[in-house]
Amino acid sequence: MKRALATVVPRPAGTVGVRRFMDAVDDAGGANADDLFMRYVFPEDSASDVLARRAARDRLAAISTRAAAEAPELTHGAFTRVGEDITAWEFEPALAALDRLDEGLSAYLQLRDRLPALKSMADAAGLAYPYPLQSAVQTWDFTPFVATIDDAGPAIEAYIDAKDKLSKPRSAWQRLGLIGQKPEEELERAAQQFAAANFKGSIHRSQAAAAQLDGARTRAETFFIIAGATLLPVLMAAALVVWRWKPRSQSSPRSA
Repeated sequence: MKRALATVVPRPAGTVGVRRFMDAVDDAGGANADDLFMRYVFPEDSASDVLARRAARDRLAAISTRAAAEAPELTHGAFTRVGEDITAWEFEPALAALDRLDEGLSAYLQLRDRLPALKSMADAAGLAYPYPLQSAVQTWDFTPFVATIDDAGPAIEAYIDAKDKLSKPRSAWQRLGLIGQKPEEELERAAQQFAAANFKGSIHRSQAAAAQLDGARTRAETFFIIAGATLLPVLMAAALVVWRWKPRSQSSPRSA
């Protein structure tokens, strides 16, 4: 209690309320005095707030300790807003945030050993390391990636395969068949989807780029078949007109 008093006494008069004094008691490492505050200081209907405050503070301390021990590489800036909410006695958002941080920490520990390899593979393929994963180091929002991380490797492989196909010289048939197609744009979209951590979307775009090139020859042949089927009747009609007109043009000098 003396340490708590030493913390709050130097503050200007009127700035030290009961809530701040409770914080000072806890920060000083004294015994839990919640029962005393509920019995002698707060009205009876404040008991739930005091209990929520204790739960939030204890939870914050537990998660912070766990993170420091198991994942010291993560930044602890995510705790700042939680601490502010607890100090302001806004326990509902504080506890909700602590739930997210706890889940995020557990998710990170599941993913941690796979992330360096993912970054190396992305760099080697010329892909940006997913921005949501970069941000998650600050926010601890790793939970969504537990369900999607298995698609990251196939996304890189699909991108490399499509990129390799598009880099090779193209035949005249392929160039003709690619009229109206934009495989390079599909490949760029694949890279964008990967950077957004949409790995399935990236796979789809890479496969679409490769499929456009793979089907180029067939498209070119189809163009010729359609063109031939369209032009043949026209050519036949023209030939018929020429055939019918030619005898008359030849007989007109004799009649003259």
